Amino acid sequence: MTQPRKHYIPDWDAEDTAAWEAGGKHSRNARNARCIDHIGDCAMTLLETRPDWIDACPASTLIPGRGVAVLMPNGRQAAVFLLPDGSVHALCNIDPFNGAAVLSRGIVGDRLGEPTVASPLLKQVFSLRTGQCLDRDGLGVTVYDARIVDTGTQQAMVQIGPVRARWT
Repeated sequence: MTQPRKHYIPDWDAEDTAAWEAGGKHSRNARNARCIDHIGDCAMTLLETRPDWIDACPASTLIPGRGVAVLMPNGRQAAVFLLPDGSVHALCNIDPFNGAAVLSRGIVGDRLGEPTVASPLLKQVFSLRTGQCLDRDGLGVTVYDARIVDTGTQQAMVQIGPVRARWT
């Protein structure tokens, strides 16, 4: 059995960003840090963070057509999807119709060429590009930029970036 790992995630500010880029630790906000426990390669992962892009998971853990849930440093959840064409998409994991964190378990498909995910509960369909609900006007989920980067090691990483589209 894998032993739990602990990550301490402080609240970020400009001084923390400067310390990160200089290769230092972020001890100034240690009293505000949150501790997250992980056991093995679970479905919800929190990895080392940076204010602009977050290392979500190793790219090798993604299966085309399936989603992975990621816990971000701000406490929000993202659902990350790898499509069969190799593109990666990230959106809010919370289904706006019932508040459940389930979109990462949704059914990946397309509607007229638009890549989509259908909620596993009520089957509403959301665009992976825009977050818009294609079954009901005026509703949607937040969409984040996502990319796969070569980290210089043997493992490429999926990264989640800034918000691309936000629905209220």
